[in-house]
Amino acid sequence: MLPNKGANIGTNTLKSSDSAAETFLKKMFDST
Repeated sequence: MLPNKGANIGTNTLKSSDSAAETFLKKMFDST
């Protein structure tokens, strides 16, 4: 099984707009 990051990268390649927004929000929450 691939780690969550691997799945995120794959998803980002498939849906760049949705994934980018999700990753951006996750990064913001992680930073906070």
